[in-house]
Amino acid sequence: MKWITNQEERGKCFMQESRRDMFSITIEHTHLVNDIAYLDHTYCIKKYNSDKENNVTLSEKDMSIQEEIYEIFARLFVKPLLRLSTASKDLHSFLFENYFQEKQCKKSLNNESESLIIQEAAWARGMETNLWFCFLPEGLPYSAIPSESMMWLDSHCVRLLSSRNGVVVGITDIDDGLPKMFMCDPAMKTFTYIEWHGEQKVAHELFYYESAQASLVCGYSFGMELNDHPYDYTLLLFTHHDGDESVSDGWGTGYDVHILKEGKFILKRSNFVTRGRSVLLEEMLPCRDGVYLISDGGDYLAENSSSYFPYIIRYDVENGTNVTIGFPVEVRETFNSYWPFRIFGWDRNLGNSFYESICLASYRNDFLSIWLLTSSVEEQADQYSWRELINVNVFQTCDHLEWTNIFTIGDKSLIFLSKRENFIYRYVLKGKRRGHLEQLSLSRRKSNWAHRFYLYSTTIRPCAI
Repeated sequence: MKWITNQEERGKCFMQESRRDMFSITIEHTHLVNDIAYLDHTYCIKKYNSDKENNVTLSEKDMSIQEEIYEIFARLFVKPLLRLSTASKDLHSFLFENYFQEKQCKKSLNNESESLIIQEAAWARGMETNLWFCFLPEGLPYSAIPSESMMWLDSHCVRLLSSRNGVVVGITDIDDGLPKMFMCDPAMKTFTYIEWHGEQKVAHELFYYESAQASLVCGYSFGMELNDHPYDYTLLLFTHHDGDESVSDGWGTGYDVHILKEGKFILKRSNFVTRGRSVLLEEMLPCRDGVYLISDGGDYLAENSSSYFPYIIRYDVENGTNVTIGFPVEVRETFNSYWPFRIFGWDRNLGNSFYESICLASYRNDFLSIWLLTSSVEEQADQYSWRELINVNVFQTCDHLEWTNIFTIGDKSLIFLSKRENFIYRYVLKGKRRGHLEQLSLSRRKSNWAHRFYLYSTTIRPCAI
């Protein structure tokens, strides 16, 4: 994908800082470029050298102004930033400094998600897929993805695996017999492939089935913060273990855990066993204390089986250990295999791409129920504590909507697809707008297609491996 710049009209450029507080910033290009040129470090050195030989430092005032400009620009979305970068070479260089890029990526994590990436698939139609961006809400002047990026992802991305801090990871269509994993920043049109090491089995698992999955976290390595921007991310890959089943649990439910190091995946743990049930890898959730996974809830085990009820597994990435967490008591007492359960992140500190806590969600008998995992003890699963957080009838005043079990929870809002009208809606679960229902977009495919929702916000993060 080639980057193409368009010259923008000079004069005043009005930009939106944030949808949250709708604070508008007006910048005059001419004055802004002059300020940037003055604050350019090389320029300052020349200026101060004329006054003080061999003792060149930025004054506190200059440094304060420079940091204020960094702070203001870092709060903007990518589209207005790229428009500003066309104003002059000095401004372009300023916006593409590594320090500023790192600051902008961290600031974007302070905002609510800018958009959804929606992937629709019909495997019975020969793996026909459709991928598109739905901005929240649509039609805002500062929200956009370059058309080249949207067209490439829609035509080449067979499976989207993860989305964090402006970067998406996915699988392309087959090339030379093997599909390829890629990492890209759609807003910046930066793109790179990730090597497979010729592992054809893993490649086909990722391409044909959901039996392998990747999870991306930016700025964190499950136990320590990462500050080596743009290499400050952790990419994990879970695949089915291919080995001696005698060391497994007899059900073939073991998984291998790989981690990306210096552009290549290396094995971190072999045959990570998940007891009697398989886990839903597409529900993998990165948190501060590890990766959380949820088992399936199929009705294929005897009631006296220790794994009859679904459960959650917390995998400690740093130590390679795992703990099983049982469902809330009230859920087990009324368990029905026809009621799907899913896990989502709930609390997230500003500036972090990972979650501090998780929630368990299920839609049953016209009510959406959400339980929050409030504490954890590593020794025994029955000492984990659940608290029912929400139990609400989303459709109480909206009889025309119909639930489809196609939903996600992000920024403490429920986003779901309604079957009858085929529209995507958002229902606010917490905060001042609690209970507010709004229509986001018309789905491009009917609800009989498989749908996956991924939260996304634009950043200027380079794709470096």
